[in-house]
Amino acid sequence: MSSNNGNSFFAFLTGLVVGAVGGALVALLYAPMSGQEMRTQVRTKAQAEYDRAALEYHKQVERLNQELASVRAQLSKQDEQIEALEEAVEEE
Repeated sequence: MSSNNGNSFFAFLTGLVVGAVGGALVALLYAPMSGQEMRTQVRTKAQAEYDRAALEYHKQVERLNQELASVRAQLSKQDEQIEALEEAVEEE
């Protein structure tokens, strides 16, 4: 009986190894690209997204700088108006 258990275990191990090797081969055959190709694609896409984000960042900084300049110009104009009103009040 122990001989039968040894054969069963050996058959199980053989099936396990054959299944693992077969699965690995099928995975390699059906893989869309190699590891190197995948890393290159990921690197390329990551760089493209970084570049897009950097461009958007610079656009937003430029827009905010323009808005800041506009607000400063409005404040300067209002300061001039306040000074003119203060002078008018002092003259009275």
